Amino acid sequence: MNSTLYYVQLMVERVCVIATLAFVLTRWNWFRELLTYKPEIKIRILSVGMFALIGIIGTYTGIVVNVESEQAAGRVLAINPAEAIINARVLGVAIGGILGGPLVGLASGILAGAHRLALGGFTAIACSVATAWEGLLAGLMAHYWFKKRSLSLYQVAIIGVVAELSQMLIILLLAKPFERAWELVRIISIPMILANSVGLAVFFAILQSVIEREQHAVASFAHNALAIARRTLPYLRKGLTEQSAQKTAEIIRQMTGVAAVSLTDTRVILAFVGKGSEHHIAGTPLKTEATYAVIREGKAYVAVDKQRIGCSQPDCPLEAAIVLPLHQRGEVIGTFKLYFDTPAEITPSQIELTTGLANLFSTQLELARLDQQERLLADAEIRALQAQVNPHFLFNALNTIVALIRREPDLARQTAIQLAQFLRRNILAGHQQWRKMGDEINHIRDYLAIEAVRFRDKFTVSYDIEESALAVAVPPLILLPLVENAIKHGINPLSKKGQLGLTVRDNDKTVTVCISDNGIGMTAQRIEEIFAGKVIPSDQGTGFGLYSVIRRLDGIYGKYAEVSIESELNTGTTVTLTLPIKTGGNNSRRDEDSNEGSNR
Repeated sequence: MNSTLYYVQLMVERVCVIATLAFVLTRWNWFRELLTYKPEIKIRILSVGMFALIGIIGTYTGIVVNVESEQAAGRVLAINPAEAIINARVLGVAIGGILGGPLVGLASGILAGAHRLALGGFTAIACSVATAWEGLLAGLMAHYWFKKRSLSLYQVAIIGVVAELSQMLIILLLAKPFERAWELVRIISIPMILANSVGLAVFFAILQSVIEREQHAVASFAHNALAIARRTLPYLRKGLTEQSAQKTAEIIRQMTGVAAVSLTDTRVILAFVGKGSEHHIAGTPLKTEATYAVIREGKAYVAVDKQRIGCSQPDCPLEAAIVLPLHQRGEVIGTFKLYFDTPAEITPSQIELTTGLANLFSTQLELARLDQQERLLADAEIRALQAQVNPHFLFNALNTIVALIRREPDLARQTAIQLAQFLRRNILAGHQQWRKMGDEINHIRDYLAIEAVRFRDKFTVSYDIEESALAVAVPPLILLPLVENAIKHGINPLSKKGQLGLTVRDNDKTVTVCISDNGIGMTAQRIEEIFAGKVIPSDQGTGFGLYSVIRRLDGIYGKYAEVSIESELNTGTTVTLTLPIKTGGNNSRRDEDSNEGSNR
């Protein structure tokens, strides 16, 4: 029993040496890639060689047992190929099988086993076969028995016990003579089973600790980066300006604690917050070569001393910096810089955080550009609608007023007042993102009142509007093009009297608007063309007004708005809009941005 404890003690010492390789391995990128579910073939090949090498080291650090001398209480601790070895060879091949799979375990076991065979001894064949089998068995147990990659230490220890028991069995079956094999197994079984199963568990405990710490660091990095991005988003979405850069720099320095933060465009310093701000002044031209190099090359630059920063002030307290480009549409539009008190503060994780922030800021600036384009597009569409309505309508309305001045001066004066109201609402629409449904309806009333004077008894209008719907905010000029279409292309060509109906319903979560007429109608093909954007001239109009409404609603509401067109030739057309109502959002029952009186 004393002999067994002696060998256990020696084995534990050697296993601890092998287990420390776990920490060394976690420092290598190829080993981390092996932990992924589908590592590349070259990583598998490299891992076979590495795990076989660990197995070979386990052989060389083993304890040589001479059965005869052991019986005489003599212990030989030098490598002797003619003797049997208590070893930690299983650690390498079992780790290969668990992490790389059965094939990696088998291949590394074959290599380590071949080395053991070359050493000789009466157990050489048995140990070489057992080594290959242990690598395969560990892979099979980890991937097909436990069926998961994140094994518990208890499960890893079980794999070690089963692998070593199988090795003892193979030695008894293959090593000759049997009496010597039995005596050897009696001596080495307990030390090897205990030490190697514990060593395997220790290896994975170290591995899991390092991985969990790195995962925590990655999670912390992601949390900080997203927190900074969330706080800076409202500012950078306005574009890269002195105001947005200043706010962004203040937030970053507050949340990272670096010595200084700076943002620039390609010409001047937009913002500088922190140490050195007395000579790195916002609004002044760029000074450092590091900044110019990043703008020219579009690549990150790490300055680890004052000279590389390139500041011309000898008393500048900044000792190191990370400078990264800010991109928009694939071009460098500025730089993002973090400054540090000492070069030691520039760690790989700090570089990763800074790079991630620069990428996030570039994305935010790209979104700012898209937002601006979207606003310009929306304004252009409104201007196009205004241009479509104003010239012909204004010309015709003025001619009507001129004709009425002598004959019906009161009606001429009333029509002029309504025209002025219409034009005022039309102009205000170009400066509003939202306005109340009531204002949109009043705009339509002014338009129809003027048209009714022009055409006299050509058409009648009926309104069916729920009072609660008038407070709902809608995009400006979203209904007028539909009404104009109904008059111009539906009712005007009729030889009979036309009828126009406007219905508005408040459905609590949505508002429904129906504009119907008894005009000449449209074909189903024409309706399809309008939805497809084929706004080409036809006998039934260009379709620009309808298509612009469809496109604007899709851009504003997305899938939450619906537009339907029902039409039949010589019968009439009904256009139905279903718009969502979001309480507290842009489309809500509210007064802000939708009250015309506030925009006068």
